Amino acid sequence: MSNHILPNLSIKNFRLLQDLPIKHLAHVNLIVGQNNVGKSTVLDALRIYAALGAPSVLEELLNVHDEMLDVVSGEKIRLPVESLFTHRRFPTDGNKEIYIGDIEETQCVRVKPLYTSNEVSKAEAGISHKHRQTLGDSLPKLTGNPKIQQSLKIICKNNLLASPVLAPLFDPPGILETWLDFESFDKHEYQQAQSRLQKEKITLPVSYVPTDLLPADKLADLWDDVALTADEQEVKNALKFVTPNFENLAFRKRRHSEGGKLSFRAAIVKVAGVDSPFPLKSLGGGMSRTLQLVLSMLQAKGGFLLIDEFENGLHYAVQPQLWALIFKFATEFNIQVFATTHSWDCVRAFHSVWEQQEDNGTFHRLDEYPGEGMSVMPYDGETLGDVLEISGEMR
Repeated sequence: MSNHILPNLSIKNFRLLQDLPIKHLAHVNLIVGQNNVGKSTVLDALRIYAALGAPSVLEELLNVHDEMLDVVSGEKIRLPVESLFTHRRFPTDGNKEIYIGDIEETQCVRVKPLYTSNEVSKAEAGISHKHRQTLGDSLPKLTGNPKIQQSLKIICKNNLLASPVLAPLFDPPGILETWLDFESFDKHEYQQAQSRLQKEKITLPVSYVPTDLLPADKLADLWDDVALTADEQEVKNALKFVTPNFENLAFRKRRHSEGGKLSFRAAIVKVAGVDSPFPLKSLGGGMSRTLQLVLSMLQAKGGFLLIDEFENGLHYAVQPQLWALIFKFATEFNIQVFATTHSWDCVRAFHSVWEQQEDNGTFHRLDEYPGEGMSVMPYDGETLGDVLEISGEMR
């Protein structure tokens, strides 16, 4: 496996997942369980891991869950980051950090709340510099210092950061330390830090496929990246799984009906037996979902593909072909895939492909028991096959 592939996974103190160990992972990993058990939370944690704890990703996750209610206007805002922690509050025991990474703690992201004191000074060129002094994880008593605030210290280490080329760039070597001052959140400051990570090509490619469809313009941007390349034919072949008489795809500028001023690029298709192209959406949600899945896969080369509720919009008959494509791309393009579902049809389709290449995939079920916490049950191919024969519902 490539250096970025996680061999296992441990998530601690992140939202619903107070202590979740998954002892074995492969290129393609399917997670099942009831609603609200934490399947999507696993994907959120992996987004943070792949982005090395980037504040922009933390902000996005808070936004998605409508947890940005106390944001004020202007450049300075306060992020309600306590929502990221289990029980929606900072831990008070000895385990005072979010942990996302492998069980051996060799590749991980740690997020820890600390009190800091910040002083800003100006150099000769007029450039401001922030000097941060760490004061510990509890508020110092009787300080009277108005500049004391809570911050998140984000510590990352992985095989890429530890490489001989990159390790000397950091202090300590091979470990990336960043801060998120969420009580006076400076967008400009974290955007500068994120730009550096991208420039150094330190962050991993990650494609996230949500439960709903991406906006038309986002799909168009993804299509632009594969148009006129060898990957274009892979996309078209996948669309034929859903519509066998599909011939071609393009994106055409359209105007919104209200006012007609704002334009967007919508997908249109050409199918055999029909003279004129017409909107992709008129063929049903399965075509749009398939396009989104395949384009997202191709964006994730050398990184992670995260799919929430794989089965959404997909007829059961096409799911085995899509799983076969996912397994093919995962090994060919070195992608680690994590998908969630609570669909019996999805599990059956996954198993039909997995049983032919069991080393390339894993299957786990999440359950939560009152008073006992989260349970993770791994299945091998034979056991899952027996379950599929006996039971008709995984919920």
